[in-house]
Parts: sequence; C-alpha cells; structure tokens
Amino acid sequence: MKNLTKQFADWVNKQPRDKEYNYFDVQNCALAQFGKSLGYAEARGGSTEFVTGTRGHAIDVLDYTDPRQHRMVCDFPWTFGALADRLKEAGI
Repeated sequence: MKNLTKQFADWVNKQPRDKEYNYFDVQNCALAQFGKSLGYAEARGGSTEFVTGTRGHAIDVLDYTDPRQHRMVCDFPWTFGALADRLKEAGI
C-alpha cells in the first residue's frame, strides 16, 4: 500500500470546513472517516486500524501516513477546516 499522507490531506481538504469530527469516536473520528472513504468497513482497536468488510483484513493507517498527522487530528478545534489548516501549516 502506498503512502497515504498526501491522500489524507487531500481528503481532509474536500470535507466541509465547518464539519466537526469527534477524536474520541473510534468509528467516526477523522481517521476513521478517511479509512471508510478508502473502502474499509470499520475501525478496530483504535481509530488507526481499519478492517475490510469481506475478509477481515486490517491495515494500520499509522504505517502509511506521517505521524505528525495523528497529533494534528487530536488538536482542537475538531473541524475539518481547522485540521486542513494545521496540515497545510505543517507542509503536509
């Protein structure tokens, strides 16, 4: 699987700027929503590991993205616009 760093940043930028996400909601945090957009059915064991719906195959997004992204996801405010700004400021 290729590096997802840029793909995650591009996806975040396409979300409504005022749309909120809950960092503590394993199934609907920003990373879980991104994983679902890639076709993974659910987050498991935390919001970074995703499972396919068919075979139960799992990937850990931490293995394919810049670790700075994960710190930025937990920073306030929890809106996609603010997250996009943090990613841009970090050069991601």
